[in-house]
Amino acid sequence: MENNNYNWIEDFGINEMLHGGAQELAGAYSRLSYNNPTSTERETWLAKSVQWSTYDRMIKDMVIDTKESAEAEIDKIAAELKSVLNLESSLIGDNIEA
Repeated sequence: MENNNYNWIEDFGINEMLHGGAQELAGAYSRLSYNNPTSTERETWLAKSVQWSTYDRMIKDMVIDTKESAEAEIDKIAAELKSVLNLESSLIGDNIEA
């Protein structure tokens, strides 16, 4: 049983994973918008970059009661990061081949 008085956001490993993932996502979305200025998705990517930058700044104020919840949050970030990096890679490939 979890100790309800412990905030898992204070666990160094979890905290660093959240910060690292949020920073990577903010950067990836920023690169997508910068490198694809004519894309119809540009504004969405810019908004996502700001969203993840804000998330990164707000981590210190988060409360995560269980290790499972913390790991689920990390998994959510990892899944989005994988998706956006795959998109970035495919767009770079399209630009190189052109």
